[in-house]
Amino acid sequence: MNITLDEFIVDIAYKLNNEQVSFFTGSGVSTELGLPDWKNLFADIARKLSLDINTISDYYQLSQYYCNKYSAGDLKSIISQKLRTAKYDSPTINKLLRLGFKSIWTTNFDTAIENCLLSNHMIYTKVHSDKDLSYITPNSVPVIYKINGDIDDLENAILTQQDWENFQYTRPTMLTFMKKELVTNSFLFIGYSFRDNLIKSALSGIRQFVGNSGNHHYAIFEKRNEEEFNYFIDDLDKNYNVKAVLVDSYDLIPDILDKIYNKSIEKNIFISGRLDDYSDKTELFANNLLQNIAVKLLESEYNLCTGMGRKIGYFVSGPAIQYLLSKGISNIDKRIQIRPFDDNGTPEDFTNYRKYLISRNNILIFVFGQKFVNGNSADSKGVLEEYELAEKMGKKIIPIGSTGFAAQRILEKVNENITKYPYLEGYIDLLMKETDVNKISNAVSAIVQSIAN
Repeated sequence: MNITLDEFIVDIAYKLNNEQVSFFTGSGVSTELGLPDWKNLFADIARKLSLDINTISDYYQLSQYYCNKYSAGDLKSIISQKLRTAKYDSPTINKLLRLGFKSIWTTNFDTAIENCLLSNHMIYTKVHSDKDLSYITPNSVPVIYKINGDIDDLENAILTQQDWENFQYTRPTMLTFMKKELVTNSFLFIGYSFRDNLIKSALSGIRQFVGNSGNHHYAIFEKRNEEEFNYFIDDLDKNYNVKAVLVDSYDLIPDILDKIYNKSIEKNIFISGRLDDYSDKTELFANNLLQNIAVKLLESEYNLCTGMGRKIGYFVSGPAIQYLLSKGISNIDKRIQIRPFDDNGTPEDFTNYRKYLISRNNILIFVFGQKFVNGNSADSKGVLEEYELAEKMGKKIIPIGSTGFAAQRILEKVNENITKYPYLEGYIDLLMKETDVNKISNAVSAIVQSIAN
């Protein structure tokens, strides 16, 4: 039984936030980089054997025929020539990487995933043989498991039927790793046809032990009005716990991944602000206000992020951590992220860091935003820049103008075009004038809840 797109997005986003999802890609994803899918990869091989590639369903057997007639070296040479690419831009892979998968499994020999990781300046660990598993450390994320091998080591790749039959002997530990993740995580399959029996045999074996209590998995397929296809996706669901997510076109996958990402950060709130040395009265007000807001939002299961703007970061993080500890919550890093800036960074570094932080949050709350410049009080340019970046990214904005300074300027700008911020209508006067800590924090909580609903 296939699942609706909305149901899929809600469930996969929830599991992503709990680090319970692994990604599995087949050759369909690599085509965005101009690489062939498996059918086109083996088309020339079939032609040399006077076979019609359109009638072939078992590419391992086809490769075996080729090796039998010609040689394994000739087969590897053809594959190597077809899978080399210097391209680094795949919309699907880039969107997937943003979701923060810790494990990426693939049957592909090519370097499409590695290329995209490098272009995103992301460190990774590649595993394409059992001995590579020893290189994995707690910081080795993401890990790319290339279960068929790697283009740079085709000598040990799984290419033929004979290689496939020996898989459990040549890669027993990697197979065990995969089965373990299939038990503990939900897999998201994209660009994978299930033509080979690797995943299905692993899932079938798992089901013998865990029965119907095992994890369900997801596979995205393009809709097809064919009876056999309906039987195929029904079989995946009933016998392998793989639910089909049907889309009108594979071209929609990047947009779907965006929706998953947005859903996964739906409850993430960034608190932007700065308060240089100021009067004791202002500091007390700031401390009490941010303590109230932080605790109230955490109570409602929201997650907080602070860039540790002068004083503001401490007023947020201290009470937040104390609250989480008092509730026996151990995963503190998931509930509040403390992300200080490097004082030695360049303006460009600061902007890029702000973009990164803001992109991982749905709502931004602006408070104060004051600094001293040559002994004179001024609006914080950093806070104003964070507002401008948030606007460009389409984030939800909650400026508490009554705290003054940059936050007040931001609220004034918002008020000039209030129809863009329907969730703030009815709260502008309070946000601009109110100084009662409880009334402000209650209003902020109500606004946040209205955004979520």
